[in-house]
Amino acid sequence: MKNAALILILCSAVIPQSRNADLTLYKDGFGLVKQPVVYRLKSGINPPLKYEEIPDQMESNSPFLFLDGAEVYFQRYNYDVFTSSSYLNDHLGQEVTITPSEGKSYKGTLLDLEGNWLTVSKKGTVKMFNTEEVVSISLANGESIGALKPELSWKVNSNVSGKVSGRLTYITKGLDWDAIYRFVINSEETSGRLKSSAMIHNKTTLSFEKANLNLIEGKLHRDKKYEPPRPEVHRMAKTDAGAPSFEAAELGDYEVYGLNQSISLPKNESVTVDFRPEKEIVFQRTYLFENRERASAKEPLKVELSFTNETGGTIPAGLIQIYRSGVDGSLEFIGEDRLHQIPEGDEAKVIAGRANKVRGERKVINYERLKKSEEAAIEIIITNGRDDTVSVKVTEHIYGDWVIRNPIPEDYHKVDAQTIEFDLKVEPGSKQTISYTYRKDWK
Repeated sequence: MKNAALILILCSAVIPQSRNADLTLYKDGFGLVKQPVVYRLKSGINPPLKYEEIPDQMESNSPFLFLDGAEVYFQRYNYDVFTSSSYLNDHLGQEVTITPSEGKSYKGTLLDLEGNWLTVSKKGTVKMFNTEEVVSISLANGESIGALKPELSWKVNSNVSGKVSGRLTYITKGLDWDAIYRFVINSEETSGRLKSSAMIHNKTTLSFEKANLNLIEGKLHRDKKYEPPRPEVHRMAKTDAGAPSFEAAELGDYEVYGLNQSISLPKNESVTVDFRPEKEIVFQRTYLFENRERASAKEPLKVELSFTNETGGTIPAGLIQIYRSGVDGSLEFIGEDRLHQIPEGDEAKVIAGRANKVRGERKVINYERLKKSEEAAIEIIITNGRDDTVSVKVTEHIYGDWVIRNPIPEDYHKVDAQTIEFDLKVEPGSKQTISYTYRKDWK
């Protein structure tokens, strides 16, 4: 049995990670990483300093190293990272030397490559390596197959001997955040509770442990557009102590929100952190019906919820999900929308969906076009099937030079050169009619 035994040794998977970094996340799919580093140096020129715990998505023109008491002469970045499995598969059955990030090099016969695992045999023993912890692979003739991890290195001239601390700063794609709001309306539909959260995305190849987190609200100008990552895992964040909270501050033309404690952000995951305490919000509900010139329509009206931002600070742009609470306390999802950034004291407006019980019908009763003029008679009927009075805003878009004749009701208002609006109160179980004629004249 001894000779037949197959000994399987698994190298423990060490997840590439950063510790104690300062992270600044933006809403454009990138972030700024400020990583503390410590090196033991001798006085004068040192052998190249290396740093491997960097994400594959790091922007190659962004990293720079600052060291206390030392001068960085030049920097190298090895991004010629071996990523293709086809080359390795062509060398199955051949002798290779595996150099892990920790421990001694291992020489054996390459048996298999599946996913992130390399299988190598040596004298009846089979050993498996995770490619994420392998520095290099070379063939028996000394040919290197390639680096498996990106690497930064520097030539440094130190003024002192001993431990030298510093900071590596770089920009990487794959970091992102968004504000998520949950607005739960009470059963009377008069107010609701607004819960604010920050969803933080780490779609990089690097895990961040005990990171200090800042979130930037605002859109920066960049040369290249980047599609934000779509994370695969969602979970509530576990911070290092107590209840997390964000503190707001100004950063030039932007707002920055700093988390009051460190947080861990595993790679390829999203974490959610409470952004602000839950807030009771009184809102107004308005039904919207919007059309233009000679268009005909018959449809349920859009439901708009509006409220004044009295949360104590700016509401960052983000997704708002709307729920309605039943009499028995159950929740039902009734719609979602995107919120624009809302400064303190400004009005927020969101569309919750369409109301089947409040409907609008628009007809062009008459239309006449002559050589130098155009005239159309419009009729709009709003039907309220609810058991309460509803507020309705009817928006009409008319282009060119125009005048309004015989409006009913008469108290419409002109929004701009192309828009007029009618504000109505429609009693329960009733209908209300709008009619007007627009005329255009030209030379």
